[in-house]
Amino acid sequence: MTAVAENIGTWLEEFSKQDASPFQALREAGFHKFAELGFPTTHDEEWRFTNVSAIARGHFVAAAPVAPGDIDQLAPWTAGNRLVFVNGFLVEQPSTLPAGVSAGNLDADAEPYLAQHAAVDHTPFVA
Repeated sequence: MTAVAENIGTWLEEFSKQDASPFQALREAGFHKFAELGFPTTHDEEWRFTNVSAIARGHFVAAAPVAPGDIDQLAPWTAGNRLVFVNGFLVEQPSTLPAGVSAGNLDADAEPYLAQHAAVDHTPFVA
């Protein structure tokens, strides 16, 4: 899979262009673990019936910022309280929330809960 190895280099370049995150160290560790593991193949027991080569050949591009006015076009069917996060940033805050519920951008307060429940050592998509 030489093409995949070349893609990972291109993805790293695009990945590096993303805005800094409060979770930058976690993000970078996950990407480097993914690059080390590579994509699963049909030779991996858990993936023997799933060919991910189309994903592997794809081109990673970081999501463009979404203006709050575009949210209704992205999710017009939602009703009630709607929280919209784009790249970890809350772009639309509802005027009211149920009692005991708060909402805000993902920040250092969330870090203890991230990457705690899924093993990244052998699973590239988790990484």
